[in-house]
Amino acid sequence: MGKQTTAFTNSILALSKPCIDHANDLGRWIPQRENLLKMSKIQIGLLDGLNQKYFPDGIRTNDGDDALEKDPIFIRAGAQLDQIHERLIAIRKSIADAQTSLGGAIKALRDENNKFEQFIKAKKSKWLKIKKSVPEAEHCIQETKDLIKKCETLFYA
Repeated sequence: MGKQTTAFTNSILALSKPCIDHANDLGRWIPQRENLLKMSKIQIGLLDGLNQKYFPDGIRTNDGDDALEKDPIFIRAGAQLDQIHERLIAIRKSIADAQTSLGGAIKALRDENNKFEQFIKAKKSKWLKIKKSVPEAEHCIQETKDLIKKCETLFYA
């Protein structure tokens, strides 16, 4: 490969690493968020069941409120829901941070890949198609586009 082609491929390789790293971060955080949401639904289901038990007609009474607040299941479910909520807030912040970082990394990689693609198109007619670096460069461009698509899939998850 020529100097410019080598420079482009090295640049693309360097810009790919942050994309992969941030995508891996999202790949770790998203399942944790989903798991916490499932746990949250379970606790909310327990609390709803207790509300039905103490307020069968949907009418709140002082006696029902007192009994509900003393119910050990209510106390435990409420405490667990609070913990889940705190962890969800932290994970959502981590996801937002990773998405912001991934978005910037995707943009930088896409911009460099587009420059490389334009360079190859401009030089392709001057180079003979039999030159070895043309298919290699086109393969690099396509692989980078595929990586960008995979990262974008996680970005919008």
